[in-house]
Amino acid sequence: MKDFLADWRRWSPAERITAIVLLALLAIALPALVKAAALA
Repeated sequence: MKDFLADWRRWSPAERITAIVLLALLAIALPALVKAAALA
């Protein structure tokens, strides 16, 4: 966790925003994929 925090501080604001957006997309897409797989 310390390594992650150190990396986070080194990232530019654009990189931080990109990381947050990607995590949000994953958080939305993964449950949808699991539901789709369960229905198939």
